[in-house]
Amino acid sequence: MSSERKRHVIPGEVITSGSYRSEQNTIQVGDNIVSTIVGLSDVHDGSVRVIPLTGGYLPKDDDLVIGKIVSHSSLSWTADINSCYVGM
Repeated sequence: MSSERKRHVIPGEVITSGSYRSEQNTIQVGDNIVSTIVGLSDVHDGSVRVIPLTGGYLPKDDDLVIGKIVSHSSLSWTADINSCYVGM
């Protein structure tokens, strides 16, 4: 499991080259993975994505998120995680 340090990228900037899988907010151009937005590059486990600097957040499995508790019941809490999804 290898991971490179996150860095700021802009649209059109080459993030990495080689045998990586292009994921969120990136495209593959030849052998290069290129950013399509302004954000932070994330190269992890053979895949490359760009985390946007603005807008809502789309959480994925095993992501650690910080949210604001907006309601609760005796068995659960609901958190606003600045996403189109609700944190539970």
